[in-house]
Amino acid sequence: MDYKYIEQLLESYWACTATEQEERILRTFFQQDQLPPHLHRYRSLFAAEEQMASTRLSDDFERRLLAQIGSEATPCRARRISLSHRLRPFFHAAGMLAIILAVGMAAQRTFEARDERAEERFSEETAVPLDDAAVLQPSQQQAAAQSSASAMDTLTTAGHDHEAESKQ
Repeated sequence: MDYKYIEQLLESYWACTATEQEERILRTFFQQDQLPPHLHRYRSLFAAEEQMASTRLSDDFERRLLAQIGSEATPCRARRISLSHRLRPFFHAAGMLAIILAVGMAAQRTFEARDERAEERFSEETAVPLDDAAVLQPSQQQAAAQSSASAMDTLTTAGHDHEAESKQ
């Protein structure tokens, strides 16, 4: 038997373009006892549709449902939320930020004070006291001046030699 027409109807059904008449044809086809094996998997779908279509709620369904839930439910009033309640999360966040900034600034000042005290102690420990022994005698001052002058002469002659070489 050729099932091309049924397969075409199934394709239009899956594409959501089938008419109501074509859907009825498919439902009646899948109610048959003998179906080809490749179409047998669609039988439960169309049988479930038929079963759901035949199921109806009874007339007293709503009454029974309300009796189970509780017929008189207390009405729920909408709560008014003030602006302060709406902004409360922002207030909490601002408070936390203020605490974090205050702790950070206190820690920074503490560390800066420690650094200043450490620098003062270091400068006091390494300071060279100036007394009579530290002052150079006039003969020593002349010797230091001559050695620095000879060092300067050496540097200037080396500089002139370098200039002469670069000109050549």
